[in-house]
Amino acid sequence: MKLVLNTEDLTDDFYEGVRMFGVVSNSKNYKFIWEVNNALGLDFRCNPDNEITLQKKNRQCFFPVYQHSVKNSTIVYYCYHNYFDGEALLPELKNIDFIMLIQGAHSMSEEEWKHFLANIKSVNCVQMVSEIQLTQVKNKENLIF
Repeated sequence: MKLVLNTEDLTDDFYEGVRMFGVVSNSKNYKFIWEVNNALGLDFRCNPDNEITLQKKNRQCFFPVYQHSVKNSTIVYYCYHNYFDGEALLPELKNIDFIMLIQGAHSMSEEEWKHFLANIKSVNCVQMVSEIQLTQVKNKENLIF
């Protein structure tokens, strides 16, 4: 008997209470994270345990994941660099450089959410910010580490 992992259940659990947005920026990932941390007083750190490794065109691609946890809260921010050597983590969002995913966002009010997006838009290296509906994401499993 062959056992098969049900990735659909994993995906549903991972995305429960999540909100996402995409960021366009011409900065390198380390520079973008530094700018966001300094402008917003956040503490995004690269978490090597969460790095996404995908096989694309017969080669391995590595997509760093940065994480910021809010103290005394269930809110965790993740920032994914959408590109590695010309390959996209989420090919359906090719125009997006960084994907920001917030777990526990359901506990944020709409006003807090809009304020956070406005703050991200104000960062020097950010050219555009756009909310991403989960229905737009065809390769949701690519964001699960």
